[in-house]
Parts: sequence; structure tokens; C-alpha cells
Amino acid sequence: MRQWLLKSLSTQPPGRYLPLRLLDLCPEHATPPEGLLYGPDELHSPTTALIDTTSITQQWASEPSRAPLVYAALSYCWGNRGLPLKTEKHSLHERLSGILIESLPLCFQDAVKLARSLGLRYLWIDALCIVQVDIRDWETQAASMFDIFSKAALTIAVAPVSSCQESFLAKPIPQQFHIPFRSTKHPGVSGVFSIHKVPPKWDPTNTNVVNLRPCDGGLFASKWCRRGWMWQERNMAPRLLIWGEYMFHLQDSRGDVVSEDMTTALKPNVCHDLVTWRCDVERLWYIWVWQYSLTKLTYASDRLPAISGLARRAAQDVAAPYRAGHWQTPRFCLSLF
Repeated sequence: MRQWLLKSLSTQPPGRYLPLRLLDLCPEHATPPEGLLYGPDELHSPTTALIDTTSITQQWASEPSRAPLVYAALSYCWGNRGLPLKTEKHSLHERLSGILIESLPLCFQDAVKLARSLGLRYLWIDALCIVQVDIRDWETQAASMFDIFSKAALTIAVAPVSSCQESFLAKPIPQQFHIPFRSTKHPGVSGVFSIHKVPPKWDPTNTNVVNLRPCDGGLFASKWCRRGWMWQERNMAPRLLIWGEYMFHLQDSRGDVVSEDMTTALKPNVCHDLVTWRCDVERLWYIWVWQYSLTKLTYASDRLPAISGLARRAAQDVAAPYRAGHWQTPRFCLSLF
């Protein structure tokens, strides 16, 4: 997983962008990494701390040769019970001072462990990096979602859990069968075949077919995949780690997916679609809106913000402004209403 990330970052380096706030997963560590990532055993700390990245962004502006700072972004479901730990106006100073890892919801704790093991020191989680119940801060950060996920070194997508209070690393171990073998042609060659059983999952968009590919079954059946915000987040990510119910899946910017069992698939995201279909953005927009309309949102007021990032990306290839769900051009007759 780490080697895949290093290779992807070398061929498609992250841009010089940072969200306004990030979680520093090792506040006491002062030494910068030799490359983009720290060593897998370098990041250890019982605490994390929220940091304001304004000064770092200013240093980049004055020192163009300064090495970029990379971060991971977490895509997950809040759950029906709300957030047990979040950043609000009255707790912002406390979050900047430090947060005990063990006080985080289980999903966040797992994300910290995973990011550290990959050598990523900084992590973006909306519940902690956006000041909750602060309309001005939420509007500013919601407008930056495209940049936050499209500029992240890695987006960690937590598919098997429906709440931030659940652990995704404690995934069930599939039923396994071990079959010993010995070559009849070369008796000295022997070993054991390990076969694990993964139940097929129904694709809810196609009720007639059971999709047997791990990257499809585990994804389509998840609550995460059906959420509106997550549809935008996974389509903006240049590198996506999907932690599924039985195995993980790695997807690059071209849409190539490699699963933990080494099966492969092609799942083009929006960025890939725009490169491939650049001459037909109108048709793409129709497809995106149709896909987006199949997802669910907790708050109806999120309908426009949850797709605004993709609209911003499409606007780069459309000679017309996008305003509140409408394109100001007769070419596009489809709105979000």
C-alpha cells in the first residue's frame, strides 16, 4: 500500500495547497521527512493537535523551493447519533492545544493509525477541521471541498461502517480454506493454497445482476457509497484508498483499481472522464447529475454544496458560469432542481 502511494505521488505530485486546518498526527516531531512521506515507524504520539496552516501557506509563497507538505483526507459517514467529538467555537483553542488519540471516535482513531503507517503526518477530518455550528466557517470550507479532496495525497474512504463510532480496521476475517498441494512433476515443490470466501453483494443500481468483483460488491452495498457528499469526494480524489468490508482497494487518477486480493478493475472517476470526454462536457454533466440524484443527503440544504466542487471542475471546460445549480448557457438545459 505504501509503495503504491509512493509510486503514485512520484508520477503525479500533489499540488501546493493546504486546507485551512489540519490534524498534526505527531505534534512533537520536528524533523521533516526525507521525501514526501515519513518512515512507517517514525510517527508515534499519544496526541494529535489541530493546526492552522496559514503560516505554512505564506512560507510557500515566499520560498517556492520549499518542499510541499502532504496530507490525507478522510471520507466517512457521521452516523445517526451525531459526532461524539467535534470542533466548535468554544473548543477551538482546546483542539489547537492537543487531542488525546484515545478520546477520538473509533473511526478517527483507525484513520490516524492508517495515515501514520503510510508515513502521512497530516490528516483532514471535517468534524475536527471545520468549526461546527459556525455558518461562516462551514460555508467557506464547503466551497473548498474540491480543493481539499483533489489536492490530498490520499483520500481514505471508509466504506464498511455507517458511523464514525465504529472501527473499520477491525474488519471481519472471511472464511478460509487451506488446500495442501505437492507437484507431481516436481515433488520438491509443495505448499498450501488459501482460499477465502467473500459473499457477493447486490448492485442496487442493477437488481438483475450480482456483481462478484470485490471492488464493486463491497462498494455498492455500503452506506458510504450512497451518501451525496461521498459521491463528490470519491470522484475528486486523485488517489483513493477504499477500506471495504473484506479487503481494501486502491484507485489511482486513471480509475485503475487494485484490490487486496490482487484483482483489478477500471472505475473511472470524474477527473478521468473529463480528460477522456473533454469535447462532450454537456453529456458528462447529465451523467453526473443522474448519478448524484441516486444518492442521499441528511439535509436537503446540502444539495447544491455537495456537488459544487464538481461543478467548479466542470466549469473549467465550459465557457459559461455556474450559479446555484444552473448553467448560464442554453447548451445545458439540466439543473439540479
